[in-house]
Amino acid sequence: MKKIFITTILAFLAFNISLFAQDGKQEMLTTTAKNSSISFYPLNLFNIYEPSIQLAYEHALNRKWAIELDGGIIIKRSIVPLKHDLFTFNSQDFSHSGYKVRVEAKRFIWTNATGKHNFYVSTESFYTHSISNIFTTYVNIGGGVFYDDYTVNKDVVGLNLKIGKQFMFNHFLLELYGGLGVSYHIATHQYADDYSKPDPDVLQDYLFREGKYFQLTLPLNMKVGYRF
Repeated sequence: MKKIFITTILAFLAFNISLFAQDGKQEMLTTTAKNSSISFYPLNLFNIYEPSIQLAYEHALNRKWAIELDGGIIIKRSIVPLKHDLFTFNSQDFSHSGYKVRVEAKRFIWTNATGKHNFYVSTESFYTHSISNIFTTYVNIGGGVFYDDYTVNKDVVGLNLKIGKQFMFNHFLLELYGGLGVSYHIATHQYADDYSKPDPDVLQDYLFREGKYFQLTLPLNMKVGYRF
């Protein structure tokens, strides 16, 4: 994982430095402009499988480029109280901990005349470490269905390509984005007893699968923030 993480960061830096160099010298922003912002991701609190409190700091390097640093703490449970009568799982079946780190380079491709709307493209490098305790069912070797829990210890590193739009109203910032990327996972399972592994639903198997593997990522999110 360490080698993959270093390779990912180097690829991220090389790609963005080359693009920055091609732009040449850009007109710098004035010291009175709102060059920085601090933002919050409200939708992350509703995530069933990886709920988190995540903040972002963005700083504009010039009129075309900005750098963003994100950090988040994975919280114990989603704030959504889902029940078995609505879904095949209960939100109380999951208990999480861990953290997230992200670095993003943004290239602004269009700004309207008022300067209140920005379109951008970006590359993002990220790392997530999570520990998830999952209460589920298992099939005993001797037959019969029982309830038990297992723990997933997972490290994820990856790269995303994103496109987004910023809406700015004086100090207020609203940002929407989407994209596509790839991530590399190293996940291990620990079971409370020596029983055969549970047969989770398709989504649970996709998110908590054991082993070393690549997956596509679909970064879709929004954030709200304060500009200064």
